Amino acid sequence: MGALYLDQGLEQVERLVMPLVAGELAEARAEVADKDPKSHLQELAQGELGLTPRYRTIRAEGPDHAKTFTVVVYIGEAPCGEGEGPSKQMAAQRAALDALARQDAWSGGNTAA
Repeated sequence: MGALYLDQGLEQVERLVMPLVAGELAEARAEVADKDPKSHLQELAQGELGLTPRYRTIRAEGPDHAKTFTVVVYIGEAPCGEGEGPSKQMAAQRAALDALARQDAWSGGNTAA
């Protein structure tokens, strides 16, 4: 591949490599896409730190028919993400997504996602 790259460029390397890895790549993308943020965060936190994320509703505002919930996710004692939503479940998913976006902060810089 290195010789092909030097001789003919990146496009030719892509033409060679992509058909060989396309199936594996599609499977990997589908597997990641199937996981909701809470499940993905739990796998990462338990795998990297041995800790299970905990979710705490810190605020519920608005009338009963249109509440907005705010949830914070903790890994260990540290707050790692925050999310808002029209339900506690949606707010927790958004908090997990926020924590995933800040993974460097809570994982010690180990971003093997």
